[in-house]
Amino acid sequence: MSHTRSADSPHRTWFLALFLLGALPSCGSDGSDSGGSAAGSLACNEGEFELRGTLDGHAVSAAGTVQNHLWENFGSTNKLDASFDPPSAIHAQWPQSVFDGQTTEITGSVTLPAGTPHGGETLDASGGHLVINGDTVNFDYSGLSLSVMCVTAPCPGTPVSGSLEGCLHWQHIGP
Repeated sequence: MSHTRSADSPHRTWFLALFLLGALPSCGSDGSDSGGSAAGSLACNEGEFELRGTLDGHAVSAAGTVQNHLWENFGSTNKLDASFDPPSAIHAQWPQSVFDGQTTEITGSVTLPAGTPHGGETLDASGGHLVINGDTVNFDYSGLSLSVMCVTAPCPGTPVSGSLEGCLHWQHIGP
């Protein structure tokens, strides 16, 4: 299932076949729906996000509104990109489709809002979890490091101790 939503744009057209496919319950298990992660412990109201955790021994707490999001959950290339106000963003990717109530392992990045530890910086996450429940996504990130741009790999980022968890609840745009 793939859709894009922007707070400043008109409703996007849903492709009914993809919507119905994403709404089908999962048949069988590949082990991705377990994991006992912290993903799922925060609750967000419609149109809002929340981010909490600890980075380098400092508490992180941020909340605001979901401005845009892109959710692709079909086949072997799956991702969530979302931007928020105050200015911040997340990116998550996972290798297989995930259905309502399932948890999957993710990698990704988070750009933290100003006024938080590492505010304005992008942290890469080598691990984490994501669970989708309707229009709400809960996630956690671990294995954090400062994002670096490089020409020739490997280009390891500076490790950042701690972890983050968050939720976002986009505005419902389907039937």
